[in-house]
Amino acid sequence: MTALSVVLVTAVPVLCTSIATSVDAQPLRSQLHAQQLADLPTIKDAIVRAIGAEATTVELHATSSVFRAMLVNGKMNDAPTAGRENEASAIRSIVSQAIAGKPEFKRIAVIRVEYLVRSHQNAKPKVVDLIEFRKDASGRFRHHVT
Repeated sequence: MTALSVVLVTAVPVLCTSIATSVDAQPLRSQLHAQQLADLPTIKDAIVRAIGAEATTVELHATSSVFRAMLVNGKMNDAPTAGRENEASAIRSIVSQAIAGKPEFKRIAVIRVEYLVRSHQNAKPKVVDLIEFRKDASGRFRHHVT
């Protein structure tokens, strides 16, 4: 057995052990997404109660970095922009509190509140307004204006 063989035989189990440990320590992306999905109904209920909306008008969706609250055919679609911004701020507050400290949401960098009109269930929605809040260096979601 050569010196190189001895080094490889010794190093390979250590490398495999360290790789396996790091993989086991991190939840799979699908597990994180499943955890996100499990939290959405509670967040939706809080939003519905806070803004007085019908549950059928509130849709939530989260990716690894963006949390979307879609208000479809809601009562604020015809309201002035200031009214939608106030409501969106309330939604941001609910979402940011609900996701704080949860590993499945730790990479969320944007909370987006979308006001949409949809003529029927499978139709492509028309955007009335889109209000975005981006996470700043302190971890707070701030209104982003472009």
